[in-house]
Amino acid sequence: VMKALMPKVAGRADGKAVNEAVRRLLAG
Repeated sequence: VMKALMPKVAGRADGKAVNEAVRRLLAG
């Protein structure tokens, strides 16, 4: 899933927001 979403989000301004959300989920 990660690999599929990365290219789509890479060029978007929301990329940063997504990265933060992912970090929070991974951090638990």
